[in-house]
Amino acid sequence: MNKVMIRMSVLLFVAMGVAPQVKAQAFKAALFHEEYGTVRVVAQKDGYSFDLLYQVPEEKYVKVSIINQNDRVVFTESFRNRETFRRPYNLSKLPKGEYLFEVTGRLGTYTQLVTLD
Repeated sequence: MNKVMIRMSVLLFVAMGVAPQVKAQAFKAALFHEEYGTVRVVAQKDGYSFDLLYQVPEEKYVKVSIINQNDRVVFTESFRNRETFRRPYNLSKLPKGEYLFEVTGRLGTYTQLVTLD
């Protein structure tokens, strides 16, 4: 029952274009699941490190941006011909506040809001 409710919630967030907020110290994972791929931003226990897990078959181009609460891009990078990867991000040098992970690929754009306390 819980798995069904969680999956429905995630699909609802995706359908609405809204991603749930994740506090870094809560050690939670935000899940974006499509029939053809999966994207996750996983908060680590230290409160400022995150792992991006990306798995989309036949992916040609992925762009990852981290945006601060003033809508400024503080980091961006892109990957070519990488269907599956895990990439750690250490945000310890950034000021406390909210940051948006924005991951764009062939399935569209996934966003995940994280908070550094």
